[in-house]
Amino acid sequence: VQTLDIMTQKLNDLRSTFEMIQLVHPEQNMREALQAAQTSLQNASIDFFMDQALYQAVQNYADQNHESENLDEQDQRLLKNFIDGFKA
Repeated sequence: VQTLDIMTQKLNDLRSTFEMIQLVHPEQNMREALQAAQTSLQNASIDFFMDQALYQAVQNYADQNHESENLDEQDQRLLKNFIDGFKA
């Protein structure tokens, strides 16, 4: 669960960097390339986080293991949010 959260944070950081550079870069072709990169990154992120096998692995973990690992409140919330987000 923490790994997924860290990955999400890193993807968001990268997206923010692309966006910031896109907004201020003086060259049109660079701004267009950054827009294309943002779109590709967003599509890859959606594909990854909506992957049925990933969801099933997290759901199996939630069903079988998470109680024995004594997840703290934040990790429990992350786990619930991931599962709920997949269903949305």
